[in-house]
Amino acid sequence: MTRKKFDCDLRFSGARSAIAQAAYSHVIFMMNDFTDENGGTRLVPGSHMFGHHPDLIKDRDIETVAAEGNSGTALIPDGRDWHCTGANVTKENRIAMLLTFCGPQYRPQINYPVARDRAILKPASNRQKALFSLKIWWGYGRTGGPNLDFINPDEQTWRKR
Repeated sequence: MTRKKFDCDLRFSGARSAIAQAAYSHVIFMMNDFTDENGGTRLVPGSHMFGHHPDLIKDRDIETVAAEGNSGTALIPDGRDWHCTGANVTKENRIAMLLTFCGPQYRPQINYPVARDRAILKPASNRQKALFSLKIWWGYGRTGGPNLDFINPDEQTWRKR
């Protein structure tokens, strides 16, 4: 199987030969069996060391491998791995739960502070707010002074400690 468009979850700039350090990884929990037929995640082995993003023209025919596994299996690829989903040619859904782990200075692709349901945030403890990506880390993620602690998405302002 070949793919015309790949994802690479690190956006770095610079020379194509630079190999970025691993910044984060995913955990893909297979809630049912992942097979080549049901469109499970596909990977380009070794692509985390290519030092560049996929080129839509040059890399369109690159070979991929299906990450197959039984229900309950966890796939943990490096965030730099080129990956995509395959075509589900079955009549069944393929179900997965995706978790992304990254250092606090990085933000994942989804803007969780903005996307989070406000009803969940109101009663949340400071620990829960930190897990929801609302905690400022050494100045990263702030717009105000460095003595602020958490993002307040409702007011689009910052709350002081």
